[in-house]
Amino acid sequence: MVAVQVLLSMAMIIFSFVGGFLLFYFTSSLAKTKKKEQMNEMINQLINLVLFIWLGKIVLNLSTFIQDPIAILAYPADSSAFYFGTILTIAIIVYKGIRQRTSISQFVFAFIPVFIVASFLYEFMQIVWGNMGFTWHEIGLLGGLLLVYMLIHDHVSEELSTLLLVVGWGVGKLLLFWFLPFTTVFGYMINGWFIVLIVSILSVYNGLLYRKRVS
Repeated sequence: MVAVQVLLSMAMIIFSFVGGFLLFYFTSSLAKTKKKEQMNEMINQLINLVLFIWLGKIVLNLSTFIQDPIAILAYPADSSAFYFGTILTIAIIVYKGIRQRTSISQFVFAFIPVFIVASFLYEFMQIVWGNMGFTWHEIGLLGGLLLVYMLIHDHVSEELSTLLLVVGWGVGKLLLFWFLPFTTVFGYMINGWFIVLIVSILSVYNGLLYRKRVS
């Protein structure tokens, strides 16, 4: 039963990101070759994230893993493993940007809308298949952000639209803590400090890009 739940959750995440990639492909103003490059990079980093989350499961439960590996590998990762995987993935993206001179900004501009769409689709499938009542609040937040993106992405800079999405998501998530016992990202329960950390990093980065562009 646990294995089936894990596979079902993975399938929903995959379908969700496929939807996010389709929106990116049809709404982005980049050339087709650039779109494919960005999509390939996002897929690579998502694979890294999954691998790092599994690594986090092992590292953070090393003593149990040594005694009984199945007890760790057969069950879904917890929030700590998700934090572990996310931070390592961000580190890899920054490393590639510095050492290989890849564009971190273009990756961020492409990934944030994809993330919002994928999150929306995942929560919608949770309602349809999982009968999860809490997700209506998430649907409202993500649907509102998606609507804002569709209205503004052709009229403002990528820096500004990304900044608005990031801040809107962060503020919305923090507000949900006042109404719900917990809030999630793709099924992982997350704490307020993690939301503040990620939003602060992305907001400062995009704010600096926007300030540099207009100066």
